[in-house]
Amino acid sequence: MEGSITHSNAKPTSDAAPVALLAEPISPIRWHLGRSLSLVGFEVFGAGTLSDVFHTLASVGIPDVLVMNADLAGTSSYELARGLRSMRTTGSVPAIIVDRNVSDEPMSHDGVHVIVGPSSLGGLTDSILHLASTATSGAAPCDLAALKQLVASNTADLEYDLDRAFRLYNLVLKRLKSGDLPGPVSNPLMEQARTLINDPRTTFHDLAECVRTHPVAAAKLLAIANSPAYRGAYPTTSVETAVGRLGLHEASRLLQAIALRGYVVGSDKSLREAILIRLRHNLVAAIVAQALAPLNEADPEASYAVALFHDLGATLMLYTVGLMHDEGEMPTVDLAGLEAAMRTRHHQLETLAMDTLGLSDLLLGQAGNLENQVVAQSLHAADAMDQGQDADAFTFYGLHEEHIEVMKAAMPKARYAAMAIFGSALTHPSSDAPKKSK
Repeated sequence: MEGSITHSNAKPTSDAAPVALLAEPISPIRWHLGRSLSLVGFEVFGAGTLSDVFHTLASVGIPDVLVMNADLAGTSSYELARGLRSMRTTGSVPAIIVDRNVSDEPMSHDGVHVIVGPSSLGGLTDSILHLASTATSGAAPCDLAALKQLVASNTADLEYDLDRAFRLYNLVLKRLKSGDLPGPVSNPLMEQARTLINDPRTTFHDLAECVRTHPVAAAKLLAIANSPAYRGAYPTTSVETAVGRLGLHEASRLLQAIALRGYVVGSDKSLREAILIRLRHNLVAAIVAQALAPLNEADPEASYAVALFHDLGATLMLYTVGLMHDEGEMPTVDLAGLEAAMRTRHHQLETLAMDTLGLSDLLLGQAGNLENQVVAQSLHAADAMDQGQDADAFTFYGLHEEHIEVMKAAMPKARYAAMAIFGSALTHPSSDAPKKSK
């Protein structure tokens, strides 16, 4: 079965966690591959641009594994990979190039492995994990100036002040670990919703009583129940009727999304908008993932949860920065730099957020490779629709005609729910997939 991969020998050969640099411009693929590498013991740093690659090399040194999409730097990708290997003084650096623009057989030369135009996300993941399993740990320092000289085209000019953004990341990390944050990091409504949805004895009345103690949540749930995608012959003002109209499980899932609105804080308008856009995007992806799950033989509840919370680490970072800004610790906010830093440190932030909020068991224990592939597909759909693409034009690993039909059916409910909870929003700020012309 595609995507049912067992890697008994995929863990790296050293007890210390080796470093993987994943340079992939399409964010859903980067998320899926990064999560897969994290689950087998790698510390993953992501890069969506060539600038990200150089900043990460300057920050963490030469990685133990390099995975790079050839589209990121064209023919220079191969030169960069060989240059990294030649500069490494300890161990070996498996360098893996994913090239969708050539049709030759997979090849390996000078330690650079080329995966040619993979047809499925499961197959791509399997190949990368197999090649990465040969890594040895011990990141080596990187001479950034020497490395840049290896790249023929000077396309890697530093676009952001990421050194400052990385220092901010470390500060956010410290404050989250110590609990030194004004305002709650844990959200009571989220915990109550999860408890109710996991209790088979929960009734409509139980959930309605929980919602009534949170007036904002009640108003949002009523707005969704009265939207064209859900409403019956007449609108309702009864929370219990709204819960009955939505269904017990769907209402409980939506409450988790409503609880995330508590992280929209701060007086900086650009930060608040960035948080709202991110949360709206994730809810759309979550509802689509739940609908797609049966086609992929994945668990719908786990798929929904992973998609909804997959970006919570970045949300918590923006939340923290908003609080720091209001406290005067950060008078100005470089949102572009923050986005690039979060893109690079996404998996570390995700792990921290899951541990902080007690969600690790849910997202790491219940979600497997099938669920992760569903989430990658749903994130791609949310990205593409944010950019105004028609569903018929979607092209993604493992996404077939029946998947597109299911997404079309799920999108109206997803859009109404996202707009009712988070309001209207523009393109997802970290969506770095290339746009198609209409």
